[in-house]
Amino acid sequence: MSAIIEQHLKKTEGNKLPIIYPLVLYTGQKPFPYSTDLFDLYGANKDLAREIMGRPTQLIDLAQASDEELKKYFWFGAAALIAKHIKDPDILPTLKVAIDLFRKIENLGEKQYIEEYIYVTLSYIVEAAEIKDKEAFIETIKRGLTEIDEDKIMTLAEQWKQEGLQLGLEKGLQQGLEKGRLEIARSMLQKGLDTQMVMEITGLSKEQVSELIH
Repeated sequence: MSAIIEQHLKKTEGNKLPIIYPLVLYTGQKPFPYSTDLFDLYGANKDLAREIMGRPTQLIDLAQASDEELKKYFWFGAAALIAKHIKDPDILPTLKVAIDLFRKIENLGEKQYIEEYIYVTLSYIVEAAEIKDKEAFIETIKRGLTEIDEDKIMTLAEQWKQEGLQLGLEKGLQQGLEKGRLEIARSMLQKGLDTQMVMEITGLSKEQVSELIH
């Protein structure tokens, strides 16, 4: 969404957006049985949802955030650092920092999905980053990560030897991210966070979160 807004502002050479009027067309055979006020669907959290959504969108400018600040947040920090430096001439120094954060995450007792999170992150690096020394990249992973198994490490290595993997990698990355979101949401629910807060943080739908509860 931020990219679309930025593109529009550059195209119009201004700093104003057009007003967008939200409209939903309903084609059911019977009259629409629910409230047309979206916030009614949040139940007891209606006022909270209205307040949060009425605020300016929070934007995190990674280019302006220092690496030291990002490293304070283990889960977010690892992904943010990789995203910030993904176009660096060599991603290996950032990978080593991310590995330290992966270890800290594991020490928090999140082992049940840390491996998937790590593998998705590494796959993203393989797809998007400049890796000057592929052997050093693989060796860094082997030495630094005991959570990810040998087969998955070798799978990463094989991606450099094969052609036509772009679509499959994107699909795998999307599936891994979705699974990671579900596991994070489950962990939040187990720790007592309310459903609305979990939805806001993870971006999952009400139905997806309800399935995790049951």
